[in-house]
Amino acid sequence: MHHGAHRMEPVHFACELQRAECLELLLQKSPTAVNAVDRKKRTPLHIACATGDLECVQILLKYGADVDCKDKSAETPLHKAARRGSKEVVLQLCERENLAVNRRNKRQQTPLLVAAEEGHAYVVKALLRCGAIFSGRTTDGLDVCAMAARSGDLKLLEFLVMDQHAAPAGQSLIDDLPNYSSAMHEAASAGHVECVEFLHVVSPGDLDTRSRRHGKALYTPLMCAAMGNHVNIVRYLLSAGA
Repeated sequence: MHHGAHRMEPVHFACELQRAECLELLLQKSPTAVNAVDRKKRTPLHIACATGDLECVQILLKYGADVDCKDKSAETPLHKAARRGSKEVVLQLCERENLAVNRRNKRQQTPLLVAAEEGHAYVVKALLRCGAIFSGRTTDGLDVCAMAARSGDLKLLEFLVMDQHAAPAGQSLIDDLPNYSSAMHEAASAGHVECVEFLHVVSPGDLDTRSRRHGKALYTPLMCAAMGNHVNIVRYLLSAGA
């Protein structure tokens, strides 16, 4: 049975509205509906993970939901759970054998990059424990440290750098792709002064690195801060020798 322009089934609505008991009844009646897709190619599991409803997720998994299916954005249910910041749902999905934990969406984001962009430190840590690969960049050229810096989550950034997931302290956080935007550039652009200060301490060589933003001219962190009118960051970078 299809409903409205979005071609959603009753199981989709049950997940969207977090009606676990109704979901169970619907699947008892029609088990094959567990992997029904709407016009965005979302399954009920996509929707349950997006809402962070652990009970619905557990029911869907019990009925054999496909954990690696992609929607129109090429996102898996794990992407949705990572964006939501639901550690419990992420861990539940990671219990499945052969889960594609490093699958990329259309922006070339893995679930790890999605979680870092949203500043969900606990989800980032959970994904790393589940085998997520630290390396990789989005179509915008951002790695996981740059995503964390953009979100302004200092504790997450400290974890990624100091726990040796990124370059060790004292070494540059710029890799062999200098034209991409670095963590320092993203922190400066977004106005996160504490992140800028931390990154300068652990990687002072990045201060004057020029990185490409949006495929245009090469900018230094100081230029990024000035364009965003982030006075405190401009002041700090000038005092640091920029």
